[in-house]
Amino acid sequence: MTTPFGGWIIRRQVWCLISDVLSDMTVDEEARLALLRHLAEHPGNPEGALRAQVNDWQDREERKDRRNCGTPDGMPKLDGSPAPDPDCG
Repeated sequence: MTTPFGGWIIRRQVWCLISDVLSDMTVDEEARLALLRHLAEHPGNPEGALRAQVNDWQDREERKDRRNCGTPDGMPKLDGSPAPDPDCG
């Protein structure tokens, strides 16, 4: 897999972020294990693993928000899917 010139900068930043999360024992163990699972599912693609992790987190938060009637910010997900409906219906 080749990465465009500027992509190496992003990839390095993503690896640093992932490394920080995995080595930080104050981060929820479930979150660290999920990130390791995403890394295994996206070999050689740390950006994809991080995107999957963030999308999983957003999905969890949206489910919580639906239970609490509403969403905190109505922002779209990183995968391009539409923002959730903030109305409780």
